[in-house]
Amino acid sequence: AAGVRLIDRAPRIGAHGTRVAFVHPSSTRGVLVELVERAPGTQA
Repeated sequence: AAGVRLIDRAPRIGAHGTRVAFVHPSSTRGVLVELVERAPGTQA
């Protein structure tokens, strides 16, 4: 999204093979937001 600053340029690999990205707090009024995408073939 335009104007949103991320901590890293590319997602990190998180727990259980998830892809994780973090939105920088300067873009969200001081709140660190974590975005998680499940690994292919896994269920919620």
